[in-house]
Amino acid sequence: MKKCNQNDYANFLLEKDLKKLPNIPISQTSKDKILSNVLKTRHHKPRYLGNILEVLKPVTFAASLIIFLLFLNSNFGLMPQSAIDGFYINFESDVEAAEVFLNDELIGVTPFSEKVKGAGNITISKEGYIQWSGKFRGSTLDVAIDSFESPDKYSLYRGSNSIRIIAELTEVRKDTIYFETDVANATVKVNGQVQGVTPLSIKLTSIHNEIEITKENREKISFEIVYDGELRTVGEEIIELTNKGYQINFKTEPLYYPTQSSWLGENELAVLEIRDGQYRGKLLNIDLGKVEIINQDEFNQRDYLNLTKENLVFDQRIFQISDGEMDQYKREYFTSVDERLVNDQGIYIINAKNQTNYIENNPDAKLITIIKGNVYYQIDNTLYKHDLNSNKKEIILSKVEGEVKSLAKTNTGFAVVINNKLFILDNGSLKEHQYFKKVEHIAARENQLIVFNLEDYITIWTYDLEKESMLKIY
Repeated sequence: MKKCNQNDYANFLLEKDLKKLPNIPISQTSKDKILSNVLKTRHHKPRYLGNILEVLKPVTFAASLIIFLLFLNSNFGLMPQSAIDGFYINFESDVEAAEVFLNDELIGVTPFSEKVKGAGNITISKEGYIQWSGKFRGSTLDVAIDSFESPDKYSLYRGSNSIRIIAELTEVRKDTIYFETDVANATVKVNGQVQGVTPLSIKLTSIHNEIEITKENREKISFEIVYDGELRTVGEEIIELTNKGYQINFKTEPLYYPTQSSWLGENELAVLEIRDGQYRGKLLNIDLGKVEIINQDEFNQRDYLNLTKENLVFDQRIFQISDGEMDQYKREYFTSVDERLVNDQGIYIINAKNQTNYIENNPDAKLITIIKGNVYYQIDNTLYKHDLNSNKKEIILSKVEGEVKSLAKTNTGFAVVINNKLFILDNGSLKEHQYFKKVEHIAARENQLIVFNLEDYITIWTYDLEKESMLKIY
């Protein structure tokens, strides 16, 4: 019989599917080993199932990886980046359930994740808290992070393809008010102290708070806010509760410039102001420093005349009206005389009967003002006074270097504004006042001047000529 080795023996058993060993001439030890190996092989699964399991191993791994990435995205927004697909922003806030707006569209409440593909403006708001805002540019993660900005408090974290923003919302306080103006960078003062420029949020520390808002070449806004546990204003300003907190919005106006003034009493001065051909009246209480704007849509020279019941200077014309002629004047003058008598021949008087009397028949004459029946005007570099009662004129000042813009008579002499500078006329000589740099108008009572000085806006001062002291009243 041919002698076989262990491999031949094992193959023979597998082909015959034998359960016991035949009588083959090999050692008993070899038979036992072969039989043991064959039995083990018979208990294994078919070979094709093992192949399937081998194939499933990488598939299972890939599925597990996807599930893991989805978990990261749902919790941290960490998804692979693509410039085309955009990136993720995880919106969070230090208070729960704050509404998230992207480009003015409500997209969810915090915590919330959103995929974005371009620039955006973010607002996060919740009732009782000041609205949070931020913005970014670009369609890629790097550009968005580099360009992100916010005026409010926040924390910013970067993921592989995500931005995590934690907004810190500020609770609305009743002692804090937000100021906003139609023109940016208006200066805000509280009780005389500069707080900053608009838009601005201010915490009030006093019960009574005098507010002053100024802007170059704009009208000054003044009012009072009272805070005694509740906020309220003394005046027409309205406090609103907005998503920015308690807020006051202001509309500023271009400057009106004073052109004439007349005393209504010992302390009250009526002022005629002009801006782009539009007139406005203002009442000024000198002792109290209070100003009242006469709110009329079409305030004009007639309204001013009704207010003062005195002589009125307008352009190069003088209107002499007494109290008894007022009604007749209102009926007759403004119907036709205004258009019929406008010309460039000089300075003249019109009375209620439409009578004209030329004071200076010179087209170069510039009318300045009328004070107690005396007409003051300038021709070239000479300042004249014409007495309406005696119909005589005299030279007040010669060699005037510039345009006389305003004039006021005191107990001791005259004050004049030349090229927006204030001069005191004393014994025929001029003395410049160094403090006021751009004077628009002056008035006088006894030895006290009322000075309208242009800084960023029109400020009003009193100047005592005897004591040489001045006080800002508005």
